[in-house]
Amino acid sequence: MTSAKRLEELEVWQLGTELRDFVVASNNRYGAGMDRDFKDDLLRSSRSIPANAAEGFGYFEPTQFAKPRLQEAQVVLE
Repeated sequence: MTSAKRLEELEVWQLGTELRDFVVASNNRYGAGMDRDFKDDLLRSSRSIPANAAEGFGYFEPTQFAKPRLQEAQVVLE
């Protein structure tokens, strides 16, 4: 197994981003008929997967204390 040099190389981040994009697209297409709380929970949880992966990845460089939160914020803003 090789180690990732960049966040985008992590399979969990790639799959989480793919799931997030699918949930967002599905919500845009079918969201009108969904319960609002369910829809919001689904969107929030799908966004948290790549955000949490980004935060965890940032902790592998202990000299940069702000990096984990910055990477998480970057993923959320995409």
